[in-house]
Amino acid sequence: MQFIKALTYAFKEHGWPYKLALAVAAAAIPFAGYFIIKGWEYEISVRVRHDSAEKLPGWRDVLAKLGRGVLLRVTGILYNLPALIMLVVSLWAWIMVFVRFFRLEERSLAILGDMLQQGVGLRLGLLVLTALVALASNTLYWSGYLRYIETNRYLDFFDVVTNAKLSFANIWDDMAMAIFMFVLGLVVSGLGTLLTMGLTLTGFGAALAPIVVPALTLSFLSLVNGHLFGQLATRTLGPSRAMSLDRQESRAR
Repeated sequence: MQFIKALTYAFKEHGWPYKLALAVAAAAIPFAGYFIIKGWEYEISVRVRHDSAEKLPGWRDVLAKLGRGVLLRVTGILYNLPALIMLVVSLWAWIMVFVRFFRLEERSLAILGDMLQQGVGLRLGLLVLTALVALASNTLYWSGYLRYIETNRYLDFFDVVTNAKLSFANIWDDMAMAIFMFVLGLVVSGLGTLLTMGLTLTGFGAALAPIVVPALTLSFLSLVNGHLFGQLATRTLGPSRAMSLDRQESRAR
């Protein structure tokens, strides 16, 4: 995985200030901005996967980006429904212990401790199982996402058997990417906090900080994430069999 390249490629692109400025502006749109940027991130991944010379997409098709971003997020929610249901059940099991405790006429820490010990193995087991289901669901989803980058076929998300096989093929790269993005997220969040503090020292900047800083953070992390997913698709699926976007455009002309 070329992590440094994912951090720097955007600033070597033709017309990058204009494209990134529009990305930040799109990310600043309340609610819809997140989905637009997720659609933009997908387009970056496709361009990296199919070896387009320009990795940063243009901004003529904002509605298409919005629709794609919504589709991807809804699919992620569908994949995580079992884990979400199990989490609700698990939390309910723990909450009910406290509900029963506060209904008692006589309450003490000793009584609460005894109540918590009753069935604690089952409640902890349910939490562990929920975490495992969430891990499996997200692993399958992201393997499906890699195939979707390759084929643009929505049903590839739900080809569970093939996606499970891919999960084992890309597990180490996937873990390395997850760790890298986690650390990068911490660094970018820290820099965003410093930028926010600096902007709040000025009257006009204080009003802009809550809008501009999150938009900058989302845009930057998405362009890095998009490049890494394109790389991961190539490493997992092998050389692209599709014609690159540049060759498609050239042939169309």
